[in-house]
Amino acid sequence: MERLLGLGAGGHAAVLIETLRAVGDCELIGLITPDGRGERVLGVAVVGCHDDLVAIARHGINGGAVDGAILAVGMMGDSRVRRVLVARAREATLRIAGAIHPAAHVAE
Repeated sequence: MERLLGLGAGGHAAVLIETLRAVGDCELIGLITPDGRGERVLGVAVVGCHDDLVAIARHGINGGAVDGAILAVGMMGDSRVRRVLVARAREATLRIAGAIHPAAHVAE
């Protein structure tokens, strides 16, 4: 099972967590926030801040490796934070994962 780090811990992270649980083929092993504050989102722990991303990618979480990252930041209208987080994750050689809820309907 793929172990993913969530980049963000707000409302979009909650939607993402529910989607990943519905898909069922990966585990969200932690979330990061700009300042590392926060405790849990739907049972998933905040494990650090944005500046910890490279260290988390190298050393893992609770003794387990991190296989990839998934963007959990919505922030309508401002993509700067999303771009920076994706760039940092790629610098840390983390694969950027995506997820589509099994109940999603995609129109033609």
